[in-house]
Amino acid sequence: SDAGGITIKSGNVGIGTTAPLATLDVLGNISNKPIANFKQGNTSNAGYIIIDSPTDNESRPSFINLSRAGAVKWSTGLGYNDTNNGFNISTTDLQSGITGTKLYVKSDGNVGIGTTSPANKLSVNGWANIGANSNSTITTFYVRDDSRINQAIFSSGLTGSDIIIEGAGASAGLKRMYIGADSGILTLGKITDDTWTRSPLVTIQNDGNVGIGTTSPVAKLDVY
Repeated sequence: SDAGGITIKSGNVGIGTTAPLATLDVLGNISNKPIANFKQGNTSNAGYIIIDSPTDNESRPSFINLSRAGAVKWSTGLGYNDTNNGFNISTTDLQSGITGTKLYVKSDGNVGIGTTSPANKLSVNGWANIGANSNSTITTFYVRDDSRINQAIFSSGLTGSDIIIEGAGASAGLKRMYIGADSGILTLGKITDDTWTRSPLVTIQNDGNVGIGTTSPVAKLDVY
């Protein structure tokens, strides 16, 4: 039957199409407007959509495909045969499995990038690059606790790369130490103030000379 642009054929309902291929098949031809719009009419109620598989089984996944010209570009949701019941963002159809998953959230909250078996809160399989901070000259990566008292800072700036270790202390000079590398020279030192001024304590040159109290050792061990 056909009534006002709605077609019912063999139990399928078509809106904008007279040949529906699914239980609900919507074909839109509207410029700069959504094909479908779901709204909750009562301000006291929540608005949500449920995609429910008929059985609680990993062989019956629930997911959404984003496609162009019928080709799946991204697929998100539960994947076929995923016994961990994780949330996937994949570049392949999750109906076929999770081999194309790029980002994975395990049911225990662990997140995987490049892996669907994250063993930690964040597991990355591959190289990770952390972008520059607000001044666009220093790249910084922090590992710290919630209190920000104990932390390790991996920093790469205009004068080399540093690992800064920060713990509890009365002042910046007491609680920050750094290991730095620049032009083949390794330095162990302390941060003397909150402007991150570095004060070298031990210097190891690329020729093997070690300096304590000097940044230009002229012997295997040069103490100043």
